[in-house]
Amino acid sequence: MDELSRKRLTIFIEGLPESEHEIARTFSRQLSALPQFVDRFRPALSLFDCCDAKIVELRAHRDQMRSENPDPEDDRYGPEFFADSKIFVEWMNIAARDGALTIGDLLELLEETRTTINKFPTVLAQIQGSGIDGVFDFFDSKFPGAKLIRNAFAHPSTLSNTPAEMRRNMHTGGSSRLVAVPSGEASYMISGISGRVVTVTKNGQILEFEMSQETFDTLAAILLKFYQALGPAETETRRLWDEWRGSLIS
Repeated sequence: MDELSRKRLTIFIEGLPESEHEIARTFSRQLSALPQFVDRFRPALSLFDCCDAKIVELRAHRDQMRSENPDPEDDRYGPEFFADSKIFVEWMNIAARDGALTIGDLLELLEETRTTINKFPTVLAQIQGSGIDGVFDFFDSKFPGAKLIRNAFAHPSTLSNTPAEMRRNMHTGGSSRLVAVPSGEASYMISGISGRVVTVTKNGQILEFEMSQETFDTLAAILLKFYQALGPAETETRRLWDEWRGSLIS
């Protein structure tokens, strides 16, 4: 059992004021869904890693063939490499897109859960000063522009569907990780993958995240911090539940 599963929170509903039961159920459903968004990054990363390893293998084969047949007039191995690796590049893009969606969706659900907390008096009273806002500051420091990145990958046509959209979203400052594309009036930068870094431009900004184990570990750490901040609320609902159960027995 991983650490997220061990530290998953339980909100005890019986014992709460009846007026809070409905919001408590909503809160419980949100808490149950949060780990799924972290776990969803894992298969995307696995697909990315498998494709990356296959491309490395194909590149090594190309280089070996070139060294064994160093004929500059007959470099068939370059085109063969690009043809054979194309499907793996596309799958890496799919994995990167799912990674971007997962990170943005996790942030959105955390925000929705915070909104629920603000409507839940018993929980809200227990977490004042618990550092829950710091969880969001930490998220933003690790994944700046997470929802912008998600939206860019979810709706790629909106980045350059019209000249106005292209001008709004393009970045003209240059980047070693992006591909320059002539637009008629300037070179603009489009999304791309360089190593493990996934990059996209949105509203003129360069936004990036990594498809890596470190990213997965950071998502898990964010959720653990969120659980820690909510710990006093779990303790209080358990205390109220114990009182409720005791009243049934006595």
